[in-house]
Amino acid sequence: MRRAQRPHLATILAGALTAVLLAAPAPAAEVVPDGELQAGIAAVARARDEQQLAVALENLRGASEPGFSDLVPQLALFLLEAKGERAGMTPALIVSRLGISQQQILRGVEPHLDTDDPALRAQLENLLGALELDELGALLAQRDAPATDGLVRYLYQRSPARAVEVLAQGEAGRGAGAAPSTGTLAVVEQARAALAAGTASDQERARAADALEALARDPDWRLRAYAAAVAAEEPRLAADGGALVGRLASDPERRVRAVARTGVTSGTR
Repeated sequence: MRRAQRPHLATILAGALTAVLLAAPAPAAEVVPDGELQAGIAAVARARDEQQLAVALENLRGASEPGFSDLVPQLALFLLEAKGERAGMTPALIVSRLGISQQQILRGVEPHLDTDDPALRAQLENLLGALELDELGALLAQRDAPATDGLVRYLYQRSPARAVEVLAQGEAGRGAGAAPSTGTLAVVEQARAALAAGTASDQERARAADALEALARDPDWRLRAYAAAVAAEEPRLAADGGALVGRLASDPERRVRAVARTGVTSGTR
């Protein structure tokens, strides 16, 4: 009877490396200025009448890819250097007049949300802010791929509670995962509202702290991400907001880490 062969060390190491690579987030796609598109956007901004505007828009359409995936991030780059109200409104005008859809905006922005450039990320998020959260949830429900780390982080920065709903809507559309139990979350949201109104009692804060600790240990990653986002945004509602966020920054789920590390980087207030 032959003895079973042990796996070769190189095979074990290769398997471990593959697992690490699969767990790591994909690097953000770099947004490089496109001279032709930037010139086209500037031409729209300079148009003095409807005829000039129509020509500039048609030229810009012709220079862009059919789905505008190249143009949308260029609009964010343009906003970085835009001076004056007219230039600042130009991207919105282009989106409207070229009929760039909500789905096309999301597709154009999402790959770049993990950029290391905070000013560019702010302008990308500015473009995405034109979409209501319900609309983002519907778009996520229509596709097979889950939200990227950058989009998850953006959603929790925009509204922690609504982020849970939007991500649940997207995952339900793909048949991936059950809806989260939000009863404990409601306790925290009630305390957040009371804190904003200046009426939060010590009891409400204590209940919120207990609820946040429970959410930070919940099996549902979306609720753990919620706990990280709220503890970073409102450390007064956590028994030790910094410790909770720091613990979740090492969470097994990559998307929770993305949300928590944003809080660690920005610092709890």
